[in-house]
Amino acid sequence: MAQRVPVLSPRLLSEIKKHKNYSFPTHPASSMFLTGPAGTGKTVFAAKVLHDLMEDNYINGVFVRPQFLTIDQLTDEIRACYDQKKSDLPVIQKYKDCDWLFLDDFGAKATNDWVYSILYSIINYRYEQLKPLVVISNLSLEEIAQNLQDERLTRRVKEMSEVVYRFEK
Repeated sequence: MAQRVPVLSPRLLSEIKKHKNYSFPTHPASSMFLTGPAGTGKTVFAAKVLHDLMEDNYINGVFVRPQFLTIDQLTDEIRACYDQKKSDLPVIQKYKDCDWLFLDDFGAKATNDWVYSILYSIINYRYEQLKPLVVISNLSLEEIAQNLQDERLTRRVKEMSEVVYRFEK
């Protein structure tokens, strides 16, 4: 029997239960960009989006393969490949090919060329293939582009995102 690995952390699952009766507009049709200061509920909102997406698809008999992770988790997983002297291509391909990709803490840390290259590879592929992406960040797209000193990534995120939510404290 295959091992079951939850997509969301226990904390996020707990937060979703607390906000179960809130009327969140959480049934996405396509990509989203969620931005606002720390502590405003962006990640919980994204988790609720994923929860509702999975529930809706299950009810309709559709199997959805989502991935929900932070940029740190993504880079840690790829670094582990190097530590084990394995190729990072299967990991990168997993995030390119999944049905829904949720990237949290986007732009939270300084991005070096290696991280930028990985993010560009994944986001550009999803952009070209019209695969849904939910990006969660404390920064605006303009601030991220300024930090990266390049707007190719943020331009793609902006073009993909039919829904942009600005969270306030």
